Amino acid sequence: LTKQIFIFLYVLLNSPAVISFKVHGNYDGAVKINKPRRYRQYMNRKGGFNRPLDYIA
Repeated sequence: LTKQIFIFLYVLLNSPAVISFKVHGNYDGAVKINKPRRYRQYMNRKGGFNRPLDYIA
C-alpha cells in the first residue's frame, strides 16, 4: 500500500501541471523607469508654512 501511494505521489508531483515550465512568449525581464522627483515647498509658501501641504498628483 505504501509503495502504491509513493508511486501515485511521484506521478502526481512530476506532472507538467505541477512542474514550472517555460511558456513561449513569456520573457523574463523588466524595465526600470526613472520617474522625475516631485518636490514640495515647505517654506515661503503663499498663506504661511503652518497649513497642510499641497497635493502632488
